[in-house]
Amino acid sequence: MLDVCEDCPANSNAPDASDKESDCTCIVGSTGPDGESCTKCVKGTYKAARGNANCESCPANYDSPVGSGIVTQCVCNTGFMGLDLGDGTCTACVIGTHKAETGRVACDGCLANSNSPAQRISLAACVCNAGYVGPAGGPCATCTPAHSRPTVTIPVCHVRRVNPPNQALHR
Repeated sequence: MLDVCEDCPANSNAPDASDKESDCTCIVGSTGPDGESCTKCVKGTYKAARGNANCESCPANYDSPVGSGIVTQCVCNTGFMGLDLGDGTCTACVIGTHKAETGRVACDGCLANSNSPAQRISLAACVCNAGYVGPAGGPCATCTPAHSRPTVTIPVCHVRRVNPPNQALHR
């Protein structure tokens, strides 16, 4: 009679010469009971050791791909920048900047004459400053002297009312 080695359940393995299914333990980046199928750590978590321990969450403002096996796979979220060390060094993009990618990428500045709130993820968050007009994300053009744009919440320049010369206002 010939003994046959059996495969361990999904995302697990066992040391050489193992003789029972309970010797199968979850691989790095996966979690579950010994001897049973293991599931990969979900996005935003990691697990650096073999075995049945739970996956740990990445630090605040970080994210990681599914199945991450080390804290350094946690990278800065969109809208945040810093070193991808999983050590909490990711900080929000400051006012007037944005960042659409995860990872060790700097925040990009808004175009001239526009601004954005902090922690934004797209150029479209940049809106023209008062006195300028243009689409979200720019470019922003100066309102002409005969026009005004008093606030950033009004997306167009308005015609200024000017009294014709030598005419009095009627009440």
